[in-house]
Amino acid sequence: MRQPLRRQIFLPFGILAVAATVGVALITAAVNARSRQAEALQRLRRVVETLRTSQFPSTPTVLAQMHGLSDAEFIVRDAAGLVTATTLDPPPADFGVVPLSSNEAVDQLTAAPSVRLGEVDYFAAEFPRTGVERGTLAVLYPVGMWRRIAWSAAWPPITAGVVASLAALIMARWIAGRFTRRLEAIRGQVLQIAAGSVDRLSLAGPDDELLELASAVNSVSDLLRQHERTVRQTERMRLVAQLSSGLAHQLRNAASGARLAVQLVQRRHPEVAERELAVALTQLELIEDHIKRLLAVGPERETPRRPGSVDELFRSVEELVAPISRHAGVALQFDASRVRSKLVPDLEGIRSGLLNVVINGMEAAGRGGRVRVEAEASGDSLSVNVSDSGSGPEPRIAERIFEPFVTTKPEGVGLGLAYVKRLIEQLGGQVSWQRLDDQTQFTLRMPATDVVP
Repeated sequence: MRQPLRRQIFLPFGILAVAATVGVALITAAVNARSRQAEALQRLRRVVETLRTSQFPSTPTVLAQMHGLSDAEFIVRDAAGLVTATTLDPPPADFGVVPLSSNEAVDQLTAAPSVRLGEVDYFAAEFPRTGVERGTLAVLYPVGMWRRIAWSAAWPPITAGVVASLAALIMARWIAGRFTRRLEAIRGQVLQIAAGSVDRLSLAGPDDELLELASAVNSVSDLLRQHERTVRQTERMRLVAQLSSGLAHQLRNAASGARLAVQLVQRRHPEVAERELAVALTQLELIEDHIKRLLAVGPERETPRRPGSVDELFRSVEELVAPISRHAGVALQFDASRVRSKLVPDLEGIRSGLLNVVINGMEAAGRGGRVRVEAEASGDSLSVNVSDSGSGPEPRIAERIFEPFVTTKPEGVGLGLAYVKRLIEQLGGQVSWQRLDDQTQFTLRMPATDVVP
């Protein structure tokens, strides 16, 4: 049987709070009632003592005044038992046969058996008189008045206890509702995650354990969203590998054959269009690099890594892209002056990735634009920054720019930056980008070592 948390936690809390409040109210009421009754008995004691020992006659007027002070009824009888004065009008006909307690202590008055005179019940006792008049003084205290004194003292704390109990119940119900509503929201979010939705839960309420739980659920949603994106990327990678593997090998073979043919022409006829042939060779090398990139997006392959200096890296990339930059009218600048003593772990791989980023930068900068490539070192880490004067990636793809097939180029397929990211991460580095001073800057951060003299 399902036991809601409201019943497990807040119902016992509410019952305990109500029980404690009611208990305190009842105890307070009882104490107040006893105190008020004790005060009434104290007043009655003084009145009775005055009447018993008075040196003046106990006339009806005197008894009426004493009745106003104590709320008791009085009957004075002489030594012969005859009624000489009373506050009862008329005196009850059956009073002479009513058995009265002979008690010297007024404090025991309410302990005596009650008697009924007419329609009223009284606590009654008879006391001997020792003043100028001999006889007895009968004291009759109404039972109803005694109870009203107790109730008048008890009802304020009882009422306060009832109100406090209701307030405690309402507060417990409100806290329970607020608590369970937040739990229901978290439960609904978990069910949505189980159903495949990875939307984040709105964080509301005080900073407590439930907020931490909601934050943890959001962290799970973020991780699932990231894993889902990774799965989609992996599936796209596999699709690329399946579709492009055979074609890429054929294109690479064709590009290699064309490059060998151009080199053969250079050897046999060195005087023929040397500059144009050099450009053609450069373009064929670029084609080979692009094909390598396409093949590398597929299944992982262990390829040998040859370290190289940053100078060599920058020089080789500059030689490859210089003809393109001149043709496109883009100012290109390389600066490795601050890291000449550093070695990159994989010269060929990093050259291929850097080449992609530099070409992207030139395309983004456009004619008349600028691209600057510089390197800086921090400890065992090397950062290569490629900055261009272009407008930067469009906002709709900015967060997914390193995912496969994400591109805004009409003729692009969106694999270049995905390849760069994968290449650098395989070396233990990372790739990032930012807008800085109206320029777009891509940073390739990787481990590096010092050149051994």
